[in-house]
Amino acid sequence: MVGEDENLGTLAAGATVFGFTPRAAVRAEVAEQSATGSRFAVGGVRFTLPAPGWHNVQNAVAAIAACQALDVPLADMVAPLAGFQGVARRFESVGVARGIEVVDDFAHNPAKIAAAIATARARAGRVLAVFQPHGYGPTRFLWRDFVETFARVLGPEDRLWMLEVFYAGGTARRDFSAAAIVAEIAARGARAEFAESRAWLVHRIAAEARAGDLVLVMGARDPSLTLLAQDVLGALA
Repeated sequence: MVGEDENLGTLAAGATVFGFTPRAAVRAEVAEQSATGSRFAVGGVRFTLPAPGWHNVQNAVAAIAACQALDVPLADMVAPLAGFQGVARRFESVGVARGIEVVDDFAHNPAKIAAAIATARARAGRVLAVFQPHGYGPTRFLWRDFVETFARVLGPEDRLWMLEVFYAGGTARRDFSAAAIVAEIAARGARAEFAESRAWLVHRIAAEARAGDLVLVMGARDPSLTLLAQDVLGALA
């Protein structure tokens, strides 16, 4: 169980708590972050993880806790974690053009969006974020959280472009547009725009981006988002 998630406290009895908190039975210590990865220790054993972001350290510690439950020695976990090559659409670098990196990420809820943007900021001067919400029901439910999160985590020079809600079928009421969410984010002071089409968006990013920026394409359930990230990279070349 993640030690930092206080809402899981009622489930702690009998569970293995992992994370950064002092109450964690499997605890990451002496953690160091860089733009490309992390170094940390568990039980006095030092690990190197070639994946950026505190959330990935937390994921690694979860894997360590699971392996310990199966009696795998800590020392036997060092090399596999050091050789970790990442997972598709989990802060996956699509490429670099004109000094601008394009990253494809599965972030789709407020907590994951905040983690992805924080990770991007550690390796770029400015974050150009693209987000496509998915599902009208989930987006309606998380509306306020999206507004609060983007308003909080975007820096004064960062940009946000939000695409229309991805609709995968079903009976959900399609009675609002992501443009309304963008308007609320912009009203909070963030530099946010609604992207009416992907063609417009690719052109807009190509005109706006400059060396040192990182373009972060976020969203879930729509496999064509990877193609969008590739189109952005192509337009920057």
